[in-house]
Amino acid sequence: MYYIDFTGGLGDIFLKIYRTNSYRYLETTSEITGVLFASGNPHAVELLRYHPNRNRILLYDLTHIREHFLGEGFRGEALLQQLYTFAEIPTGEKPSSVHSPPPENWLPLLDPPDFIDDSGHLIFQPFAGSSDRSLPANQIKELLAFFGTLSRSVYIVSRDFLRIRSGKVVHSLESLPDVPLPDNVLCPENLSVPATLDLLRSASGFIGTHSSIVLAAAYENIPSLIWYPERLNEDFQNHRSYAFYSKYEHMTCLPIITCGVDSASSWIQSEHLSPDRFHQNDTNPHRDLARWIISRGGTFQIDLPERNRRVVDTRSRREPLREIPRGRFFIWRVSFSGQSGFGDKQLAEFRIMAEGITTITNVNLSRTRVSGKGISFLTSLEPSLRKLDLSDTQVTREDIRQLQDHFPGCTVLGMK
Repeated sequence: MYYIDFTGGLGDIFLKIYRTNSYRYLETTSEITGVLFASGNPHAVELLRYHPNRNRILLYDLTHIREHFLGEGFRGEALLQQLYTFAEIPTGEKPSSVHSPPPENWLPLLDPPDFIDDSGHLIFQPFAGSSDRSLPANQIKELLAFFGTLSRSVYIVSRDFLRIRSGKVVHSLESLPDVPLPDNVLCPENLSVPATLDLLRSASGFIGTHSSIVLAAAYENIPSLIWYPERLNEDFQNHRSYAFYSKYEHMTCLPIITCGVDSASSWIQSEHLSPDRFHQNDTNPHRDLARWIISRGGTFQIDLPERNRRVVDTRSRREPLREIPRGRFFIWRVSFSGQSGFGDKQLAEFRIMAEGITTITNVNLSRTRVSGKGISFLTSLEPSLRKLDLSDTQVTREDIRQLQDHFPGCTVLGMK
């Protein structure tokens, strides 16, 4: 059995996800893979617990043991070796591919149990675990009031926890000022890490401090305004250590002394947040079609950039909309097989919803109430359609013959 390790703070875990093939390997493997996990953030393990391929993961959560070894003075590779030894895991049993970077533009698949279906919002993270990196309370109050004047939702993402090592606080509690939140400012309680990452992915922008989630924003190409402590000036000016992202054009980095409504307002109105950015997730015709297919009891299959094809079967799900992935995807197969309530009227709706989509090659209408009159609506799928199943419908042999005149390259099933 192969083993992969994810260790460090939440920021380190994000860096391993985006910089190596480790997480991506877990997405695609069909073999049981051991994962040694040990993080200073007690919530970070949710990235593996809720991994889309979690049924193939044997998880070793050694977070508590990591704290022990850190207290003993172990760091870096020596610490990792101690963790492997403790778990009696052979350190050499790693897939060779995990050391390579993932393909360009690859993004991790997410399957959170508590995802929030929204887009075009802002993410606000005022805390970073230490007082000098967290935003001042007065500035947080002013920013919250300012966010209340915006015409879009703002989500505060924060998970409180206290960590003490050798009598010293290494991660402090995070508490918002005691002020009423504006109606459009939301603070979800105990939002899981993958759901937070998913919410970031669908956001128009990020505003906040130099925290771990900023590293994900850098790789997710989310326009961001980050205020950092002045003691890190050299790191940000030289793009080094965890401040590497300061070299990216979509990441605006300013000293924390400049934190306030003026800089936030100027940044929102800047080129980093054009109006198109706020609505880009709402204009995906594949997403709209996916929602419609679900509403009519159908299923679909999609292509994900740089990933394998995926079946989206929503009929047995309590919350089927959660099955629609974030990011770019392309529907290539649609099925309403066995849906007795699906007839010509619904097929006419399908033509409208699929207008402009040229990736659908396979449609299954078997055991529906579709007739020869309705299948004329399928001509809008020309020339992409390659396979059409009309078995056990009201469509006649003559109807199919006429349809094949429009689709000479399409295989039509159902001719008796």
